[in-house]
Amino acid sequence: MERTRLAGAGFDVSRISLGTWAFGNDPMWGDQDEKASIDVVSAALDAGIDFIDSAAGYADGRSEEVLGRALQGRRDRAVIATKVYKDLDGAALIAACEASLRRLQTDYVDAYYLHWPNPDIPIGASLEGLRALKEAGKIRSAGVCNFGPRRLADLRAAKDAGVVVLHQLPYSLFWRAIEFDIPPESRAMGLDVIAYSVLAQGLLTGRYASAADVPRSLHASRFYGDGPHGEAGAEVEIFAAIPGLRTLSDAAGIPLADLAIQWALAQPGISVVLTGARTPAEILANARALDRKLDTATLAEATALSRPVKARLGPNPDMWMNAENSRFS
Repeated sequence: MERTRLAGAGFDVSRISLGTWAFGNDPMWGDQDEKASIDVVSAALDAGIDFIDSAAGYADGRSEEVLGRALQGRRDRAVIATKVYKDLDGAALIAACEASLRRLQTDYVDAYYLHWPNPDIPIGASLEGLRALKEAGKIRSAGVCNFGPRRLADLRAAKDAGVVVLHQLPYSLFWRAIEFDIPPESRAMGLDVIAYSVLAQGLLTGRYASAADVPRSLHASRFYGDGPHGEAGAEVEIFAAIPGLRTLSDAAGIPLADLAIQWALAQPGISVVLTGARTPAEILANARALDRKLDTATLAEATALSRPVKARLGPNPDMWMNAENSRFS
């Protein structure tokens, strides 16, 4: 497993990370057997994937609880990241972190993110809480998720901006909206970018032949025109691109998912990719994604094949909300 140093955080992690949104029966993903989730964590650690990502908002904290049980007796083998969603001012943020630590059954987490920006809470209040947590040894590093240009500018101008060293963003061959203006500013601020949803909620595994095959719960995203966001989707462009991408991966002798993971990691400023898994077989397949490297010409062709999807979805990086209601700013 390839590893990388998160420079601002000061520690090394696997370049492929395990996301645990599906743990704990989150409504987005449906029922998930707890033993299967624990087995996924075991398989990940044995395959060299030690960076494991959760959030207080995943299944109302149950994802953290399952992960905590999965890591009993082997906390030292994992690099844990989790997130705070609503409680973003100083005192509430500290209390939220302590609640996450209890659910995770650990004294500290390695990375602690602000899950979404909240324009009603000054960024300075959140940063004060993050700094206090770091000074208390309850977090090793801090990050933000889903910050657009304006919020990044607010962060840069804040007194305690230096406490933030990570930026988690949605990014894949089928979700390239961040490319318009976010990664360059993140890199300029010295933030390591962690890409999530790199398999586009399963679209880039090739398991779906049409939008009708995709579980209804996943139609909430802007990939699909029948979701609550009120926009036209990109089903036509997505399912037109998949055969060409599959031809590329077949010619290289690798699965489509491997192409998607390698493509994301090859983009400027991307340090780590997050991949979800519901079975040990899925995380083991992801762990092998870097075994047979693609050449630059193949990666460039994949970029070209995904361009119509990028054009259709436009520059709004919010996977769930339309441009008018986008939480990126």
